[in-house]
Amino acid sequence: MTQFQLLDPRLEPYGHETNQQRIEALKKKSIVVPRPRDFRNPGLSIIVLNLDKPELVRQLWAGFMDVAKNFESLEINLELLVGDTGSTDPTTLELLQAPPENCRVFFDCKYHFSKLNNRLSDLTQYDTVLFLNNDVLISENSSSISDAYMYLSQNSRMAVIGAVLLFPDGTIQHEGINFLSSPENFGLPYHPNAHRLPDREYEVARDVLAVTGAFMMVRSAPFNNVGGFDEAFESECQDVDLCLKIARLGSTICVIDFGRLVHLENATRPKGHEDWKDRSLFLRRWSSFIEAQ
Repeated sequence: MTQFQLLDPRLEPYGHETNQQRIEALKKKSIVVPRPRDFRNPGLSIIVLNLDKPELVRQLWAGFMDVAKNFESLEINLELLVGDTGSTDPTTLELLQAPPENCRVFFDCKYHFSKLNNRLSDLTQYDTVLFLNNDVLISENSSSISDAYMYLSQNSRMAVIGAVLLFPDGTIQHEGINFLSSPENFGLPYHPNAHRLPDREYEVARDVLAVTGAFMMVRSAPFNNVGGFDEAFESECQDVDLCLKIARLGSTICVIDFGRLVHLENATRPKGHEDWKDRSLFLRRWSSFIEAQ
């Protein structure tokens, strides 16, 4: 009996399309090649996607200005790129039209996590990128970003660094990603220890196979070498897929506790959303690799 015969029926690898649909999709699919390896200056580019939520824009502006002060004191280049995916709230639009210094806002972007982050990464000036959710409250802990950047820049074998993220009540939202071992859901990524109180702080980096795209700092070179985020994923798994592609090439991925850093989670995405097509695609590609770890 194969692994797939044991899976949840929603994860059946070819259950979302007919053979003819798969053939047509393959005809249109281009071969994945490394993204351009153009020269970028040392520094950090932060990329954030946004849709309305003026309270989150306010905290982003306040947090970024504090982050900018930290980077200026360290003499490190910094910029913020915001891709707005169709905000209509007047207060949000007013805020977006008056961004902080060293921030560029791109309006009327079509939301697709992988595609939009890839396009914005092409526009960055610096050699390290932080993919950041707008519902991670950096205004409460702006030093977390400079701390992460310094740690990554001082460890040449490390390609990706994530942060321990908390729910507002202080319980764990993210401390690295692991994979389910039960037969029916084998290989699906999940957040271990979610909703538990932290029992320790990670004073040194803890190696993991993947971190969440809500706070993912990555060197531009390995990001480009693996083709960036895979645009075949519509709404889930692209962050984990990216980490595994980079890890497979021998680079290190880690998570560190930089102090209280709150992730509201689902503040801009419908709660309970599940994309089983993305999940089955992920397992088709990575179940054997995960089983071998």
